[in-house]
Amino acid sequence: ITATMLEISAARQWMKNLRRVMQDYLSKHEVSRCITGRVMLHLAHVQHTEHEGSKEEKVLSNLPAQLAKDLLYEVRGPYLTQHCLFDNVNTLAPRILRQICNVAINPLYVHKGEAVFDKGDKC
Repeated sequence: ITATMLEISAARQWMKNLRRVMQDYLSKHEVSRCITGRVMLHLAHVQHTEHEGSKEEKVLSNLPAQLAKDLLYEVRGPYLTQHCLFDNVNTLAPRILRQICNVAINPLYVHKGEAVFDKGDKC
């Protein structure tokens, strides 16, 4: 418990320092309130998503390999099968979708309104 408390405290201090550096930078360069707000919102989002990612890592690292794979298939599979291609793959060859969930998928946490893909981006 003590180690976890120290980790939490260190993470909070790191974020506090990062916010201060960002605010100083934005102020020094007279960045608009709109962009400043977006930057600060992003920092808050980064803090939250890092926490989510570390939760998954901690869960998976404490499981046997096969059980971790099964878990990822159950967690990630439903998102993938919303697309007809992956739904068909799951129907015809569920082991392939299981492999995709474990090898080819890396979670990317984005906040609402953030552009992930743009016209002209290469696949």
